Amino acid sequence: MPEEALAQESFMSPWQLCLSSCSPGEKVNYTEALKNPTRYFESLADKQLSFNGRPSSFMARDVAAAVCRAAHLADFFFDACVFDLMVSGGDVSYRDAARDALDDIRSMYPVYGRHYETNRSDLKPYLATAAIAIFKVTVALSMNVYV
Repeated sequence: MPEEALAQESFMSPWQLCLSSCSPGEKVNYTEALKNPTRYFESLADKQLSFNGRPSSFMARDVAAAVCRAAHLADFFFDACVFDLMVSGGDVSYRDAARDALDDIRSMYPVYGRHYETNRSDLKPYLATAAIAIFKVTVALSMNVYV
């Protein structure tokens, strides 16, 4: 079935995956979305993005984080779950996919659990980055310097 869909010339959708490489304008900056969801979603609204002709709906970051935390997701799988729930409007199939992916890597690659997994289930790395950026802008504005 996937080969048939790719072979159809009429299958032209702005939502299709990049087959070889994505242009910078088509890449998803999930770190920006997790760091500053309001600005990220405003930029999507400016581009008037919609799915199947309907405006996209978004889930609040804190609500998405709570859903992903309740599913015992961690690290990148937690981040991916939060992002996917935010942009999908809360489609829990993305939470389930992240859960399955985490279970798969734990069972198929035991080294992951011993050496890479930190069990982080919060967005502190993104929130810290956002706080630093706000501090830099505040300092620059107080010195009448524009960044």
